[in-house]
Amino acid sequence: MREPAKAAAAAKRLRGGRGQVELFFAFDDPNSAVALVELDRRIAGRAVDLLPFPVLERDMEGDPAVEAKRSYAVVDASRIAARSGVSLSRKQPLRPEDTAFLAEWVAAAGPSSAVKDFAVAAARTIWFEQDGPLDRDAFAESWRLAVGGTPPVGGSDPVGSNEKRMKRRGAYAVPMAWVHGRLFFAHDRLDQICDELDLLGWRPR
Repeated sequence: MREPAKAAAAAKRLRGGRGQVELFFAFDDPNSAVALVELDRRIAGRAVDLLPFPVLERDMEGDPAVEAKRSYAVVDASRIAARSGVSLSRKQPLRPEDTAFLAEWVAAAGPSSAVKDFAVAAARTIWFEQDGPLDRDAFAESWRLAVGGTPPVGGSDPVGSNEKRMKRRGAYAVPMAWVHGRLFFAHDRLDQICDELDLLGWRPR
C-alpha cells in the first residue's frame, strides 16, 4: 500500500532531499507541546525535517465541549509526558488568544530549522518549565537567540494559511502530523510516526 510513497522517498534521497514531518499544532495545547518536544527528539539523527505549522482555529464552530476538551488535554498530556519521564509544570489550560502572538511569529517566518528550534523551546517553556502569565518580551529574546532579529509582524493571515493547509491535509484536530501522505495523532502515535519514517527509508543515521 505504501509502495508509491516508498519509491518517492527513495527518489528524493537520490536527489539529496530530506524527509518531512508536517506538524499542525497549537501553542495553547499541552498535547501539542508533547508532540513538538518528543518529535524533535526522536527525529534527530534522521535526514528528516520537522516543519511546525501553528494554528489557532481548530475546533468545530459552536462545539459545546471546547472548554471541557481544554481541561482534559492537560490531564491527557500529563499522562503521555510521564511516559518520557517529564511532567507538566502548568496545571490549568490556556486559551488560544494567550499564545496567538507565538503562532503569528512562527507562521509569518515560515518553517526552518531555526524557527523549529524556537517553537520547540517555546512549547517546552510554556508547558514544562513555567506556570504563570506568558512574558512576551522573554519570548522575543528567545526568538533573537534562536532565529535572529526581532519576531516578524505577520498578523493573523499566515496563521490562517496554516489552518487552510491543515484542512487540505485532512487534519481536524491538534496535534496532527502529516508524514508523506499519512496523518497521525502526533502526541500518542510517536512510535508509529517513527515506524512510518523507517518504512519509507528515513532511518536514523
